[in-house]
Amino acid sequence: MQTEPESLQQPIADIQAFIKTHLNFSFSCALSDIGTFSDFKSQYAQVHDLIQQRFFRGESCIILPDDAAQTTDFLPIKSVQQLQQPLLDKLRLQDYAGCEKPILSALEKCREAPVPRIFQLINQINAVIEEYVFTQSESHGEMYLPSTPGDLLKELDYAETYAEVCEGYHHIFAQLSADDQKERDGGSAYLQLIAEVKKAVDEQYTDPNLSLQSLSERFPFSSVYLGRIFRREVGCSVATYINKVRMEHAAELLRGTHLSVTEIAAACGIENSSYFYTLFKKQFGMTPNEYKRLHPNPPSES
Repeated sequence: MQTEPESLQQPIADIQAFIKTHLNFSFSCALSDIGTFSDFKSQYAQVHDLIQQRFFRGESCIILPDDAAQTTDFLPIKSVQQLQQPLLDKLRLQDYAGCEKPILSALEKCREAPVPRIFQLINQINAVIEEYVFTQSESHGEMYLPSTPGDLLKELDYAETYAEVCEGYHHIFAQLSADDQKERDGGSAYLQLIAEVKKAVDEQYTDPNLSLQSLSERFPFSSVYLGRIFRREVGCSVATYINKVRMEHAAELLRGTHLSVTEIAAACGIENSSYFYTLFKKQFGMTPNEYKRLHPNPPSES
């Protein structure tokens, strides 16, 4: 006498409960139609297809032959093509709360797709998150660095069900939000650092050896980190800022003294007169001599 798959549902549920209680792990089960040994291959294929429904049903589920879903071999076009760029846009705007809903909605619309294809969509979503985090890492430097993609996406590597994926994305965006808050809390520290760098430039602009490297030796940070923070907060490199300060002082000397252009260049920390001319014209749109003619010096006292 053959046993119908449905009649095995309660005994299997009892075994699941016992193992969960005493061994602290769970398992899911898919049952094929009853057949003979010659039907083994087709029954195995049936079970293989059925067990994939565990992704949406969750852990400790029992899937019967009648539960077989009609599947399609493609993902909805909207889920794949129209999700990635809007998601990246939301990440760039740091709208982390708005990222989670469209992802889960896209996954929910994929219930009729084979689970391997659903994980293709998850991988595409993860690629967008990775791109964003890597970009953030490049622009933020070493201090208050956002979580690495490996840290953020590790939870999804072990996700086996829709609920676990949902929880994983919730944790990811919560962590990104926490990183963002940490970055904002560090804003005053950044401003103080930038102010100290600017002060050092104002005090040392006459030194020909003044550079990002020499400035970083005054602070407990690497030159790479200092340069990244300065560029992000000020909008230009440290070298550009040093030249800007030097040219402003050079213009002041051209207006208020009778020093030669060569003497002014040296007084501003630039030993190469040709380079001084190039920098000055780049900043003021004219040569030092043209600037001097437009701003004649006050007459000398007799």
